Amino acid sequence: MEKAVEKVTYEIYLKSFYDSNNDGIGDLVGITTKLNYLARLGVDAIMIDGLLVDPQQDVNASSSFYEINPVYGTLADFDQLVTRAHQLDIEVGIKFSINHTALTHPWFQRAQAGDIKYQNYYLICPQNQVTGAHHHWLPLGTTQQAYLHVGNVGEADLNWRNPDVITEFKQIFEFWIEHQVSIFQLQDVELIGKDMQLNSPTRIADLSTLRQQLVVEYLDLLDNEVFQRFPQVLVIIEQLTHASARTSFKKIWAKPNFVTYSDTHLLVDYQKDDRWTLVPYDFEDLRHVIHSGGVAHQAVLRQSVLFWDNPEQSRALNRFILQPEYYKDGAKLLGMILLAGQGVPMIYMGEEIGMEDPSYTHIGQYRDLETQEAYANLLVKGYTAERAFAVVHNRSSDNTRIPMQWEASEFGGFSNVEPWLTPGEYEQTNVSYEIEKDDSVFTFYRNMIALRKQSRSLQYGEYQPAYEQTPELFAFIRHYGNENLLILAHFGSEDATIELPADTDDCEVLLSNYFTTELTQKYRLRPYEALIIKY
Repeated sequence: MEKAVEKVTYEIYLKSFYDSNNDGIGDLVGITTKLNYLARLGVDAIMIDGLLVDPQQDVNASSSFYEINPVYGTLADFDQLVTRAHQLDIEVGIKFSINHTALTHPWFQRAQAGDIKYQNYYLICPQNQVTGAHHHWLPLGTTQQAYLHVGNVGEADLNWRNPDVITEFKQIFEFWIEHQVSIFQLQDVELIGKDMQLNSPTRIADLSTLRQQLVVEYLDLLDNEVFQRFPQVLVIIEQLTHASARTSFKKIWAKPNFVTYSDTHLLVDYQKDDRWTLVPYDFEDLRHVIHSGGVAHQAVLRQSVLFWDNPEQSRALNRFILQPEYYKDGAKLLGMILLAGQGVPMIYMGEEIGMEDPSYTHIGQYRDLETQEAYANLLVKGYTAERAFAVVHNRSSDNTRIPMQWEASEFGGFSNVEPWLTPGEYEQTNVSYEIEKDDSVFTFYRNMIALRKQSRSLQYGEYQPAYEQTPELFAFIRHYGNENLLILAHFGSEDATIELPADTDDCEVLLSNYFTTELTQKYRLRPYEALIIKY
């Protein structure tokens, strides 16, 4: 396959992309129907999120690793999607957790029925060892056993110490590779490194006891016995952020077909790592985290996925562009940082048209159980209903899960019936409008993708932070051969003046989010201006 940095991937939340059969839920045929749009945008691959998840369950857990829920379509629908995507030179990837299954998974159902073989697929212990009803352990049916779930209720953690589990995953990967999947995004990877030798259910459930070396051994085994036989396959590892992981994973990052995925940059507006708080983000923290990642990754020859949004967060546009009147310019600015950065860019559906968080007005509009639970917990803490709603309104995962906005008609063109989740402001922001305008967010993304594809500097260039002492300015240089590209992204709502690094006669603006840009030696950056200067 091509080098990962030469590709631009587009992440699709399957349930919310396009409903082809008018049941209110997105489906595989819906993706196939919209592939021409994605080809027009210029992406090289799509990542399908939610393919193996039961759409009726609010858990990030596979109900089957082989069978597609009929609500989404059939395996034949998937194969047709892949065939059409390949005709358009678009690869297909799938995303799922390897740490756990849903309770509806056949393995768990057999374990619950007393099948010893499948009980060994999970982390279980006698119920009498989890006195006090430790919340990470729940009864396994009527077996007098308890099973572990370190995440949400509705998930059961797998036992990766069991060779049969590893064999199962070898077969799972081979199955999907046979169906022409060429990218796997694996979630919760570090959680598979639980140390079963601790002989304490409470300690096993403690994430601080995870052994990263175990994770490396499991991934190395999968690579040696599966992925190395298929050099076209890229494996994206969703990684936690503690230092032990960065050290332990060096062996994995040395492999050319593995890249990392970390959301550290999205924690800059959390208060003491608590998502359910409402505090402004710290620009200096955001700049530092992204710069540190760019420099560190090139130092160890390791690639990381670049992204702003995913189905677990609110929109970066709402979080980091503080003045709504600049959302259009801000959407382009974020797109430039994403597509000019050091790593493997992944656009999340709707970013390319400037989709925002929905303007919900009451908690009943949210479907995400974690959001509803957070709201209830905030009320218990003493928050007023208004304050509690303000927090979840800004933090809910449903903000990025709302249906894709295709046109200004009812339900945003996503479906002809009421969608599973209330749509956003599709009258103002939609694909039909965006693709026809020269100054639209879509056109900017399309031009930025094209620029990245033709620029070795943006794909392979050295990453060097710049103007780090200038407030509200995120800037870096990409250098390759004799070419220098200066990327400027001004997060301020007031003008700011900087000194350009070269004579303006030697500078050329390759792309800007303002329609007119005339360079001067002392350049005045306008509010939320973003541009790439070649010198």
